[in-house]
Amino acid sequence: GSSGSEAGGADAPGGEAACALSIAQTLSTLPPEWQGRSCIKNGVWKAASHCSEIKVHPSGRFVFVANRGHDSLAVFAVDPGTGGLSPPVFTPSGGATPRNFSFCCGGRFVVVGNQDSNCLCLFEVDERTGALELAHSIDCPSPNYVYAVPRAKSADARAAAAAGAGAAAGA
Repeated sequence: GSSGSEAGGADAPGGEAACALSIAQTLSTLPPEWQGRSCIKNGVWKAASHCSEIKVHPSGRFVFVANRGHDSLAVFAVDPGTGGLSPPVFTPSGGATPRNFSFCCGGRFVVVGNQDSNCLCLFEVDERTGALELAHSIDCPSPNYVYAVPRAKSADARAAAAAGAGAAAGA
């Protein structure tokens, strides 16, 4: 008898689904010339760059990774048939030390918080390729966490929507 579990959703004793982990693919988030680099900061060895954030785009078609040190966003395309990732395309983060990022407007944009350069950068995301284009940047002291809050509709738009809803309801 085997003491391990098998993946595939088979029921384990007690009615719980059995699962197992396996490595499907290994890719670097850095370009080849950055792989293996290191530095000494305050007498301590550190990698010259490391990931700060990994998120799947709302469309499910791309995986985004922020690289601190290389100061970039790496965008991997997801193969819809296999789930495998393409080699990444790199875009400078617009500042130093991209700590966090957030998608907004359904994934049309991504906001990046660059901690050590005290700025937020807004990139437009090409929905077909995942390519990023810098759209705007503002100063922000040491952004550590970024969350894009949807704008509220204007008072006029809310009033028009309410009037339309009232008319449709026969009010």
